Amino acid sequence: MTTSEGAPAVVPMRLQKFLARAGVASRRGSEDLMTAGRVTVNGVTVTELGSKVDPAVDEVRVDGRPVSLGDGPFTIVLNKPAGYLTTMRDPRGRPCVAELVPVAEHPGLFPVGRLDGDTTGLLLFTTDGDLGQALAHPSAEKSKDYVALVEGVVRPRELEPLHDGIELDDGPCAPARGHVLSPRSSRVAAVAPHGVPEGMSVVALTIHEGRKHQVKRMLQAIGHPVVRLHRDGFGPVRLGGLAEGAWRPLTSVEARELDGVKAEAAARRRGRGGRP
Repeated sequence: MTTSEGAPAVVPMRLQKFLARAGVASRRGSEDLMTAGRVTVNGVTVTELGSKVDPAVDEVRVDGRPVSLGDGPFTIVLNKPAGYLTTMRDPRGRPCVAELVPVAEHPGLFPVGRLDGDTTGLLLFTTDGDLGQALAHPSAEKSKDYVALVEGVVRPRELEPLHDGIELDDGPCAPARGHVLSPRSSRVAAVAPHGVPEGMSVVALTIHEGRKHQVKRMLQAIGHPVVRLHRDGFGPVRLGGLAEGAWRPLTSVEARELDGVKAEAAARRRGRGGRP
């Protein structure tokens, strides 16, 4: 449908679809915002999931903040400190990553994947449900780059089982890349800021899976328990010099790369007869 001037007309749509298209949250996340009573239309709280809005006429707000279709998805990089849980709320009141990212301005932000409470480094957040799903799906096979301070002096040959695909208690791992870092490497400071302690080593490891405690279990399996663990890369995104506890938007290059990941996932869905 077009207007008399030839521009596309905006027709009424389901409220959760509007919120998702505006980049507030995924459709499921938008439904959660609605049922929680956090969404208003023209000043009236709307919780019914079948409700529709006309974006050209209706004023939609989430937690009092106006939302429009021009807002678009929002994706950021956080340098997670130790001691924070990868969850947006914790019933026991423990520190969680929601305290470190702009959820007031972007209430639909959610973390892509997770890091253990004692693991530091790169954690992606987005309001784009399709992007989150694309990155988390095993078929994406996006690399995750870690630096680990481990007990013992690691010999390069000890990493060979990781390269071949080591067997863990829940099945074999995909082959990983790993090497021992020189104490002079700039990556070492993330896990050994005062230098590598005697009797320890720093290992760089790249995996393409996301199993629970996977890096810790892999290094434990070769006899080198992890003392500190830090992630400094996820797919095309690098942490760089981002300060601990700080966040930043994606660079234009990173945004283009992640758009490509999302497009590849959409193409796979179409090939299986899924939704576009």
